[in-house]
Amino acid sequence: MHELEFRDLNVKVNEEDTVLLSMTESEIIVLTKKEIDYGAQYINHIVLYCNTNGRFLNSYSVQTNEQVINVQKVDDSFLLLVDKEYEDGVRNVEPNIYLWNPHKEFYQSFYAGRYINSMMIDQNKSLWVGYDEIGIFSCVDQEISTRGINKFVLKNGKYELCSHGVSSYMIDQYYSTFVSEDAIYLYYRSMGENYLQKLNLLGKTLDRFEVEIECSSCIKNESSIYFFIRDEDSYYIEKVLKTNDMQSYIEQEILNENGESLRFTQLASYKNKCAGIDLHNTLFLLNKM
Repeated sequence: MHELEFRDLNVKVNEEDTVLLSMTESEIIVLTKKEIDYGAQYINHIVLYCNTNGRFLNSYSVQTNEQVINVQKVDDSFLLLVDKEYEDGVRNVEPNIYLWNPHKEFYQSFYAGRYINSMMIDQNKSLWVGYDEIGIFSCVDQEISTRGINKFVLKNGKYELCSHGVSSYMIDQYYSTFVSEDAIYLYYRSMGENYLQKLNLLGKTLDRFEVEIECSSCIKNESSIYFFIRDEDSYYIEKVLKTNDMQSYIEQEILNENGESLRFTQLASYKNKCAGIDLHNTLFLLNKM
């Protein structure tokens, strides 16, 4: 079997809707959103699938007044990041993450920073939030986005910002957070170079590697790291680079079970599991490596 072989889950995502894809320890989350009342409200349809066999688990419909741009899940609750507009130099700490539960519906909200472009829940249920360069260089005094990356810990059922910074390095642009079995990886740009910073589950830096590529997602399996690369022209994810030492890379193909090449429009990963949506809006799941 090929190293990166994806199984067709026979799930078609509605191509007319905007789609968000994410993963947890045990689930694939597919959120499709549709505007109503000329953008005054949104209907968000959330479907859960098992991330080992692709089995349908549950579905929910959530109505919001603002556009959801990221979704994560902790226990039975969904964290919905909504799109906000910010003015340069003007402080605005209105909530932009909302927690929704099928039993309690919306029950908590908090401000997590300006121009968020990355969210990830780790094994300890902590939330890692990264920001693009507009948020990092927001010119707002004491703005939490200027750190580049923040960690929010779950205490007594509520998320609280860690008072100390996550990374001691200057971050110019944050890309994404990746979770492996025993570590957290921060992927960002600093002083003109891309870096992957490895932390243990307590947040202590274990290593920091300069990465000469730009990736859309990555997974770690045993000693190997697989970087999924988005093509600069087509913007599809169609290539993977594998490394064991962060210095030399071997190109890997992305194939279905029939040995045919795949190109993904979206990809989500968690530890050594990965799911993607292809050009035909079909949901695929990475076979066990």
